[in-house]
Amino acid sequence: MKDDLDNLEDVNENIEEDNTGKNNDEKVSVETKIKGEVKETKKQNKSQIYKKDNFQTFKIILVVFLVIMWLALGYFIYSKLSKISRKKIANEMMSEFVNTSQVSQEETNGLVALEEPITEASQELIEEKPIVQEDNISQITDDNYDLVVLDKVYDEVINRGNEAYLNNFSSDELAIIRNTLYAKNGYKFKKKEYQKYFGEKSWYNPTTSSQNILTRNEEKLANIIKRYE
Repeated sequence: MKDDLDNLEDVNENIEEDNTGKNNDEKVSVETKIKGEVKETKKQNKSQIYKKDNFQTFKIILVVFLVIMWLALGYFIYSKLSKISRKKIANEMMSEFVNTSQVSQEETNGLVALEEPITEASQELIEEKPIVQEDNISQITDDNYDLVVLDKVYDEVINRGNEAYLNNFSSDELAIIRNTLYAKNGYKFKKKEYQKYFGEKSWYNPTTSSQNILTRNEEKLANIIKRYE
């Protein structure tokens, strides 16, 4: 009888040990499963963050590309319009010069010229006044365009006192006209933009670094243009 009781106790102990082992195995299994789910969730979150960052980067690159394209398109359109505007001004000046020449010829034929003694002041004005040949007007090119415009501006502002004529030009165009005065007199420009611009002109011959190369009226014109820039 006693032996049976001892055996029964051993069986109960074995059952308890088995139950304890099973519970431990179940706990380990649950913990492993939870850890796996957490790890998988972290991977998914990282993947989503990575995709989101890539999408943001793509949007930034796309916006920058579109901005560059718009700027390039705007510059192209501006260049075309500027070129058309310059040709239009050149054609208008050509017509005006031709008409002025015809009127002057008619006045000369209808009036008797009176000779006056040439004083030093009048001689200086004669030397400084630019002369535009009618033959050159009909041959306006990109090479001599700036000289033609300068002669027209000189005639309007200095000879006729019409400073308002400068309102027909933009600030950049006025800067070119003013620097054409110096380029025509052989000034060596320090700014690369003017070195390149006037260096492409066949008539430009840089010989001096001094800015004191303008006549009195040319310097007056340069100062007036500077105010309008």
